[in-house]
Amino acid sequence: MARENEAKLIVEFLRQKFAALPLRGKLGLLAILCTALPLALAFTVSAVDHFHTQQKSAEIRLSSLASLMAANVESAVVFQDQANAAQTLATLAVIPEVADADVWGAGGRPFAHFSRAGGGNPTSVLTRELRLVKDGENLGTLRLRWDMGPALAELWSDLVRIAAVFILAMLAVLVAAQWLLRMVTDPLARLVRAARHIGASGSYALRVEGEGKDEVGVLVGEFNAMLGEIEQRDVELAGHRDQLEAEVTERTRELVQAKELAEAGSRAKSAFLANMSHEIRTPMNAIIGMTDLVLDSPLDEEQREYLSLVKSSGDALLAIINDILDFSKIEAGHLDFENIPFGLRDTVGLAVRTLAVRAEAKGLELLFHLDSSVPDSLQGDPHRLRQVLMNLLSNALKFTEKGEIELRVEAEPGLACRPGESGLHVTVRDTGIGIPKNKQGMIFDAFSQADSSTTRRFGGTGLGLAISSRLVQKMGGRIWVESDEGMGATFHFTFCVRICEPVAVVRPVRPDVSGLRVLVVDDNEANLRLLCEYLTRWSMRPDAVTNSHAALAALKAAREKGEPYRLYLVDCRMPGTDGFDLVAAINGLHAEEPEKVVMLTSAAQRGDAARCRELGVAAYLTKPVGEVELMEAVMAALFIPAPAQGEPPLITRHTLRQSRRQLRILVAEDNPVNQTLAVKLLSRLGHTVKLVDNGAEAVDAVLRQPFDALLMDVQMPVMGGLEATRAIRGMEASLGRRVPIIAMTAHALTGDREVCLEAGMDEYVAKPIQVQALAAALENVTGVSQETLPTKPLPKEPGEIPRRAGQSVYDKALMLDNIGGDEALARQLAQVFLESYGARLDDLRTAVRESDADKIFRNAHAIKGSVGVFAAEPALQAAQDLERSARENDPDRVATDGKNLITQVEALAAVLRSEAARDEKAT
Repeated sequence: MARENEAKLIVEFLRQKFAALPLRGKLGLLAILCTALPLALAFTVSAVDHFHTQQKSAEIRLSSLASLMAANVESAVVFQDQANAAQTLATLAVIPEVADADVWGAGGRPFAHFSRAGGGNPTSVLTRELRLVKDGENLGTLRLRWDMGPALAELWSDLVRIAAVFILAMLAVLVAAQWLLRMVTDPLARLVRAARHIGASGSYALRVEGEGKDEVGVLVGEFNAMLGEIEQRDVELAGHRDQLEAEVTERTRELVQAKELAEAGSRAKSAFLANMSHEIRTPMNAIIGMTDLVLDSPLDEEQREYLSLVKSSGDALLAIINDILDFSKIEAGHLDFENIPFGLRDTVGLAVRTLAVRAEAKGLELLFHLDSSVPDSLQGDPHRLRQVLMNLLSNALKFTEKGEIELRVEAEPGLACRPGESGLHVTVRDTGIGIPKNKQGMIFDAFSQADSSTTRRFGGTGLGLAISSRLVQKMGGRIWVESDEGMGATFHFTFCVRICEPVAVVRPVRPDVSGLRVLVVDDNEANLRLLCEYLTRWSMRPDAVTNSHAALAALKAAREKGEPYRLYLVDCRMPGTDGFDLVAAINGLHAEEPEKVVMLTSAAQRGDAARCRELGVAAYLTKPVGEVELMEAVMAALFIPAPAQGEPPLITRHTLRQSRRQLRILVAEDNPVNQTLAVKLLSRLGHTVKLVDNGAEAVDAVLRQPFDALLMDVQMPVMGGLEATRAIRGMEASLGRRVPIIAMTAHALTGDREVCLEAGMDEYVAKPIQVQALAAALENVTGVSQETLPTKPLPKEPGEIPRRAGQSVYDKALMLDNIGGDEALARQLAQVFLESYGARLDDLRTAVRESDADKIFRNAHAIKGSVGVFAAEPALQAAQDLERSARENDPDRVATDGKNLITQVEALAAVLRSEAARDEKAT
């Protein structure tokens, strides 16, 4: 095996060496081999034949001589005449090839011997022995030895002559081969050199010299022709290239012009969308708000039914408008994404709670579950994530008549996320009508539904899933659906999101509840499984049953084993014996150990709270219940001691919200009307507020004490909001803390949000400040739930809403809707405006007289912030016109727009003053 491997290596080595030889070397080697091999073969055959001829001749001569000598010495052996025999053998001396001869007698004894004198011991001999026989009698033996030395010497002499001829022939062949090979390979070498030169220089002007009409000559001629054709094409290509460059330059210029026109059109489209958003939403909000106000007044059943239909249609129309505007923004590429810290559980919980009422109205179980492995503190756009969740949940609610809807958020480690990011997998499962397999590919297209006939039955534009799909793609994820017709549907989407440091929120230390026995009673299997998963995660020992009868049986069995339940989670609405009857039965068993009951309901009804207090229920929560909220309720029920006197309070979602910490908020605002509004709204949300007049005071306040959030006006004297934000962000490293900053501005123009976020702000609220928008912004930046409190409706009777003079100066209904319907706050804002607007108008008049464009702009902006609170559209539009004139520094327009703004503000003040006098007289 080793020799075979060595042979293979040698063969491979020789093959590589031969492959590396130039063409002339290969042809020369071939010529040598073709000449040398026949000559060598002929030389070998001639030598072997000559050797055999010499040997055969010697054998014949030796045989003849042996026969002759046998006959001559036969008589001497018969007569035993040794002298005669020796004399006869001596005659062999005349034959130089005979080395020696011997005769032996019949007994093998020596009889006669001949040896050539000075012959030595030959190295190559032929031996011949003959028996001496007389009349059949063996007389002895004759042996002759023939010396082959002379014959071999002659043979070697012949071989030397042949080798000399072979060498001369090989030399002649080499000389002839070199001459012939040069004739063949020189043109090829010139071709190679020419090809290398062309490859290095790129010039096709070179030509190869060639002679003859053989194949090599033809090849040279064709190569030269090819070079000529390539050179000609190169010239043509150069001309085409110059022409193409000119065309590309022209097309580029045209494309630049088209791009500029497209961008201008896109900007015009964005401005149109922004204006249409305002123009459409403003009357729709007024319609819905006024309908709500009328619905809160005494009405007969027919009127209430009609107005409820108006309200429902208005809500549906507003939702459609929002979908169309969002989709238009996506198509135009103007959909903004924020990058701010947020709490995942709060974001998901808010989306679920928003749709809980609709689920309750349809009698559906709405469940949601966040896996413990999912991080809570993330950085991204909570609004867009919540929009996707609400679209999917709304879609599930639309197509589900009975059963349940479940939202789950789990970690997705298989996603290729970047360092510092986590993969999430969100599923929304329903028990609705399902989607046929052949329709699942089109449901994410715009204006499409799985069945166009469902539009008449279920309504909708078909944009919700299309918007969700685009949003998920913008988030770097993907969305898909799994469904069978009639078996419900499960929507999935996965995406990567950055993990950030959690917001510092004070949480009470949770007591140890390991091993605590809990009985969970719920007729819904999914909800039962979800609650047990929560309890098991907290190291409790839950047992699950689906009805009251099984619950009582489990209760008795546990007490008999000496392991009673300490906590009961009971569904309020169950077929047969409901949750209240079950709790009454549990109370009738007189447990020795104190037991706590947490009542869960998907349809809260009047009187439930009183019934809970009557039965000693510790907590009463409406579904869906999140993990954090359920944990807070359980901990409060188990470990908060009852008061020394009176009944223990019933734990509800409201009491849990109140038990969370209040926020310390700094408000930087120079406008007295907006100051009053911000302080009032934040106080209603349960927070403590500190007020400063400009950005410099805000920076100083942040240096002196920590705040949970900062509301920063953008336009302020001394130091603006953007400069103050940059200053605060620059000193936070030394302070060791970071304060979330929410921008407040009356601009609300495209790009303003980006400017605020780039300056270091975390959120953005447009003026006039709305309580819902303010609460959402606070929740996004602090992670603390900001549920707005209900306010009492306007105390108006049917037909008692007079059409007052100057009512078109401002929209009181819209103003009240923005501030949560608080009439007392509205009167307070009007009083502040009346006290401050005069000085502002005086400053404006002075600025106009002095043609101070910057001062005019600041006063117009400040007035815009004030009148915007009252939804005073004429004054607001006049302020915007004056801002634009001042920015463009057009003196004529400034004078005209300034007078118009002063007129509109004084008209607003007159109406507010008249209403204040009327209200004072009425009281």
